[in-house]
Amino acid sequence: EVGDAVYYNRTYDEEGKDIKDGLTIVAKSNKIELDGDDENKYIKMEMANPVTEDAYIEVSLPQVTRYMVFEVSLSSDKLGVAGNFQFKDAEKKESGLVTIAEDGTVASKATGKSYGKIKRGKWLDLAVALDLEKFTYTAYVDGKAVEKDQKIGGTADTMTMLRLYLSKAGDGASLLVDNFRIYEATEPMDIDGKEIKAPTNTFNPGGSATANPSSGPIPDVEDMTVFDVDDKAAIEARGLVADKKNAYEGKKYAAEWTFSKKEALGFEVPKDMRGYKTISFNVYAPEGVSATLLLRFMSNDAATEGDDYYMVMNVPVNGEGWQTISYSLSKFKANRQPLGWDQITRFEIFTTGWGMTNDPDTTLYLDSIELSTVDETEVTPAPPTPTPTPVLDTFKEGVALLVDNSNAYAKETLTKVDADNTEVTPVIVGDRTLVPVRFISESFDAAVSWDENTGVVGVEGNGKSITLTIGSTDMIVNGQTVVLDVPAETINDRTMIPLRALVEALGKNVFWDERGLILITNPDRTINASADSKLVDTLLGYLKTGKLVTAYNQVPQLTQAVIDEAVAQKLTFFNLSSNPGWGGAENMGTQALFHLALATYVNPEAKSTSGVYTKDRALEHIRNVISGGKEPMCSNGPYWAHAILPIGIYMCKNTPAIWNELTAEEIEKIDLLMESLAISVNWGYNDENDYSTGLDMKGNFGKTWNPNYRCSFLPGIIMASLYFDGADEVNAMLEGFDYDAYMARLDAAGFTNIKTAWSAAGKDLMENGGACTQVSGASGGSGKGVKLAFKYNGMELSDYVGITENLVKYTYGGVVRNDYGTKGTDAYAYIMNDGSSPYLGQNGMMLEFCSSDANGIRSDANYCYDSMSIMVPYFAALKLTGKWDSDTEQMQAVDSLVEVGTEDLIYKLEMGYQSYSKGEKLEHHEYSLVSKGYRLAKDVWRKVMMFAYEPTTIVENPNATPTPTPRPTPPAAEPQNGVTSAPAGALEPVLNSSVFPAEAYHPLGKAYTGEVTMEFDLTFAPDVDEMFDGVIAYANKDAEQLTYQKSNMLIQLTGGTINVYNGTAYQASNFDVAANYKYHIKVKADLDTKKYSVWITPIYPTAGDEVLVAENCDFRGTAEPIGDIGSLILVQQIETGGFWIENHTTNGDLLK
Repeated sequence: EVGDAVYYNRTYDEEGKDIKDGLTIVAKSNKIELDGDDENKYIKMEMANPVTEDAYIEVSLPQVTRYMVFEVSLSSDKLGVAGNFQFKDAEKKESGLVTIAEDGTVASKATGKSYGKIKRGKWLDLAVALDLEKFTYTAYVDGKAVEKDQKIGGTADTMTMLRLYLSKAGDGASLLVDNFRIYEATEPMDIDGKEIKAPTNTFNPGGSATANPSSGPIPDVEDMTVFDVDDKAAIEARGLVADKKNAYEGKKYAAEWTFSKKEALGFEVPKDMRGYKTISFNVYAPEGVSATLLLRFMSNDAATEGDDYYMVMNVPVNGEGWQTISYSLSKFKANRQPLGWDQITRFEIFTTGWGMTNDPDTTLYLDSIELSTVDETEVTPAPPTPTPTPVLDTFKEGVALLVDNSNAYAKETLTKVDADNTEVTPVIVGDRTLVPVRFISESFDAAVSWDENTGVVGVEGNGKSITLTIGSTDMIVNGQTVVLDVPAETINDRTMIPLRALVEALGKNVFWDERGLILITNPDRTINASADSKLVDTLLGYLKTGKLVTAYNQVPQLTQAVIDEAVAQKLTFFNLSSNPGWGGAENMGTQALFHLALATYVNPEAKSTSGVYTKDRALEHIRNVISGGKEPMCSNGPYWAHAILPIGIYMCKNTPAIWNELTAEEIEKIDLLMESLAISVNWGYNDENDYSTGLDMKGNFGKTWNPNYRCSFLPGIIMASLYFDGADEVNAMLEGFDYDAYMARLDAAGFTNIKTAWSAAGKDLMENGGACTQVSGASGGSGKGVKLAFKYNGMELSDYVGITENLVKYTYGGVVRNDYGTKGTDAYAYIMNDGSSPYLGQNGMMLEFCSSDANGIRSDANYCYDSMSIMVPYFAALKLTGKWDSDTEQMQAVDSLVEVGTEDLIYKLEMGYQSYSKGEKLEHHEYSLVSKGYRLAKDVWRKVMMFAYEPTTIVENPNATPTPTPRPTPPAAEPQNGVTSAPAGALEPVLNSSVFPAEAYHPLGKAYTGEVTMEFDLTFAPDVDEMFDGVIAYANKDAEQLTYQKSNMLIQLTGGTINVYNGTAYQASNFDVAANYKYHIKVKADLDTKKYSVWITPIYPTAGDEVLVAENCDFRGTAEPIGDIGSLILVQQIETGGFWIENHTTNGDLLK
């Protein structure tokens, strides 16, 4: 029976309908938009010029029927696009239907038959009728059948979507799409005007799990040997050695395979593989040898570029001796567009490519390769995880009240304590909580009586008879007198008595939460603060807001110790050198700002155990960032703090206790900062732009690069749109950008970091776009600048849910695994301490656990945390401010990925994770990420998303040295003799960059050798504070292009003390780096032994004796040894603060 389902039906002339209605659009850097005139509108898919990415549109088909028809009209105003119509099943296996060539030829994917050509100014009307049971199609052109009952190629078993895909071809070319329809029928029919209608027929495709029914019945086959090691000739024919010594038991030979001689092996297999289930072979690894292999079945489509095949990656060969490699064919994933399992040409095993890093000298021994008709890898599936009980279902007969709140929960409904008088609430009088007798009693179906003349209240029900008299402390319960702590009294015309006395009299249990929540239950239900934390916080949030939310915690109780850590954190700042946005200081600072804002949002009176209010410390952070020269430069790169900062600012704006304290001038500066962040995102991520550098023209950027790049900026523009109350306002700012006027605003605000960075791009590039060149001389890509509305992957800025979904599916795009790479080699990452993730096999693992870089595989927990550090506060902010309610399937699917990925990462860090990236092994633990704000992010995650009750803790370093006693704050000192700046002739540092700037070098007059003594007076500027960071270094006479790592002798002025480098690390002195302090420094170096010593004499504010602070320190081990001293180098890492040097001598020679 054929029904009348309609899945999609658009002419694009319909009034009131958006182009996206029923259609998924992924334009990437191309354009997909509505075009045409009043007589006829259509979709125009226009490729970028130059084209750098593919694009597609697709219709989701959640329940297909046996008979499906799709129709479409195609044209072009510039030929050159190439693509196809394709569909996929639930496992993403793909089948192609129609191809589109660059010359406009439209043809069958399966047979190659031409259906005609797309021409400018003319429409080609195409229809394809599908029979998904027989897996055949009939094609129609201009209403006439041109092919009948042809087999569908590819690997899909059914349809879950239909996609029109355009490949990366045709600079500026276009495809016009009109009259696009998908419906249930056996042949094309007129469905004009018909609305979308769900199918009434059910349909389940036949065929085995690994079969593609593209060539009739599945052949009846038997197990077979693909490669027989008893056949010496077959071994040698493949360039292998027939080895008797290591032969598998019962076999004549093993095939000795040395990778340097043969990187890959190929084997003939049956063309039609649909009857087979498993391929397997044994392999022998000698002691100490391990490897990673890739297996693939070739199924090349001659009509496409490149290889088409099914593959399994990262097949491990680990441990000494024989082991069995066995894979179900259903585990082989399609790569590109293979023709199908009935059109296989070859089976291959690879040792190189795809990120594999095998040693070419590796030798393995192979046994015979077998194909089996039985899936020997199948295992009994684990029982399904029980669906969790809805949280309020565990409280069906309970009653919830909140002190000083008229909302209540009873009989499974949000209600009022007194519908007639909202002044009636539970109250605290003295140290007792008084509750209304009538509401609680009636909520448990007891009858309440009131005698106005005597002031007597009666309660009858549930086997209880209770009598109370206003003003009396006696309560009669079933004839027995119970003495109340305080007498019953009337408040707001209602009888109130102590909570616990009433509950016990009624025979109920009571749970009290210090935030004023009262939960009353029957005797068989006891509330536990830890086990029932989600119930407790859900009910508390429900009563406080009137909104039932179970997907996140509306009233999280942040961990006090973590609040203390946030309060203690140094104020947030950025600069153009050491702290552009990726450093620990700015990441810790921005995490602290968000945590402080969140703590205040939940409780405006929140404070640290030392008494500092979180709102006050949050204001200090904001005011420091906008004070001038401490703001982010707003230029694209891996600058995670550039995303965390706007999230924190947005949270502050939604927290009146913070925001109402800011002046109009301060808010104007914050507005400018948020606008600047949005502009930088528009430059880097707008579909119209394809720049490989940020606005600073320093490169290190690509908008399609790894998650830590995308997460660093995309959340920022979404936060800006919410901060400014809408995408339209932000787009108006972007489109109205005026470079000269904007630079004047930056000057007025003192935002020197942004101005310096943006000056590299300049007026013409920012306003008009075009190609750009990096400061290094390399190409910086091209685009249209920043004066255009934001669009990302075809999505408008207003579609922040869609943009977020796109970002999450990429960032959390892996399947959870415990390891990655080749076991037994350095290129192997794994959970330490024999750990196994509780989420093993689930979708949502962070992509940085299964990625690659220029040195091969990459599986790095630190990179994963970079994304977590952004996405956790991002989702917390969206949820708590009502922008992400998790009520839709789309949001719930995103939430699921983020939960799996975040919890998996936390588990791996708790156990310890052996990471591998950039060709290096690295251990990562929770404690190793604390300096980047990990404890704060984990607290937000566990408290907001997971309803955790217990205080957030982390696994501490078992080998850590005890935390030293904090140094006391040095006494304040006024400038000596009123001197507040460097006197004439004094030497001052310059701001450092990637290498010491030329202005940082001060020649000493000649090259000193042997034993050399340097002396000078050092004075710190009045604006030096705990964040100051400077260095005094000595180098040879001809030194240039040095860095810290390349300098032999360094005196560091940071962390509040003067420190001296000794071989591999700094050793601290007890002399303070503080405003207006002055010292005499003496350095003695021996150029023959490569050692030096340092003495310090305090001069001001308190004079003292000379102290030897570092004796016989080694020159720095990472620097090239020097044979003379002839240069003094002075640098500082941040713009704030400074120092100057006077009276410098070298072996008595005064520096002039």
